[in-house]
Amino acid sequence: MSASGRGAAILVRGAEPPGATAKVDLGASGITETMIGSDPRCRVVLPGIAPIAARSFGASIHTYLEFFPPGTEFPLPPAPDMPTVEHLRVDQSEFRIGPYALRFVEEAGNP
Repeated sequence: MSASGRGAAILVRGAEPPGATAKVDLGASGITETMIGSDPRCRVVLPGIAPIAARSFGASIHTYLEFFPPGTEFPLPPAPDMPTVEHLRVDQSEFRIGPYALRFVEEAGNP
């Protein structure tokens, strides 16, 4: 558990079955550089999207999403230190990747 006693997770709402929700626990390490794609090496594996579709990264106190073009493969370059206009801020809103709606959430830890 982190010093703040918090963990993080991603809530995923998908198309199968309609409206089904899954939770991917990110643990105490939080949201920092979470890969999202259909490749089993990604932290969040979603069938039917690109093998490496996006990654989240932290900058200051916010979380951003970096999308990758089709055909992107591992290994990836390091995550950016600072976001640009091409990065989507995702720490306070739901976002879409393919047929999925995702949301990052912080969770209180157990005492």
